[in-house]
Amino acid sequence: MGIYSTLLFASTFVFTLLVASVDPGFIHTWVFGIQMSWQTFWHLLIQYREYCLHEPVSIRLFSAVSSLMLLTQRITSVSMDLQEKQVMRGRVMLLPLISYILSFTTLLGGPLCSYSQFVSLMEGISLNPPPSPLSVIFLKLVQVLLLELETHKTGADYLMEMSGPLKRRAVYQSLPVDGTPQQLHGCADWCM
Repeated sequence: MGIYSTLLFASTFVFTLLVASVDPGFIHTWVFGIQMSWQTFWHLLIQYREYCLHEPVSIRLFSAVSSLMLLTQRITSVSMDLQEKQVMRGRVMLLPLISYILSFTTLLGGPLCSYSQFVSLMEGISLNPPPSPLSVIFLKLVQVLLLELETHKTGADYLMEMSGPLKRRAVYQSLPVDGTPQQLHGCADWCM
């Protein structure tokens, strides 16, 4: 997004100021109005530059506005939770709030989870690193290798056990469609 990431940072900054200063009973109205005005401004600016000025619009601006729309969902969700007292204002701390709003994976396309679910998830994560999956990956690779060897061996044994016309038909079916007559003749000699 580059320089256009300031769209998201400005929106987040204004939201944190509103959380700190506006009465929780009216916060959703303020947040919704300001956020939708900000988003509409950028949509109209893109339309103006593209259709009136006939300037090419940067793809980074498009991705920033797309992320801004998802950010709007998250911000209005928190403001509605604050207004409906599902999240108490005293429990909203700055770092978890900004982490929730600017979570990278959800800015790419969702999903929208509630702020309280996000905080409980973050509180449940321990500081211990997860166990190394190398042993499990190694075991799966060995299993795949053994299955491939067994399949290859079984297929070759089946072909060797066949006789006469069945063997010729199996070999002809496994040949490429554009095989030359010499390849086919050599194969027919092998099959007999």
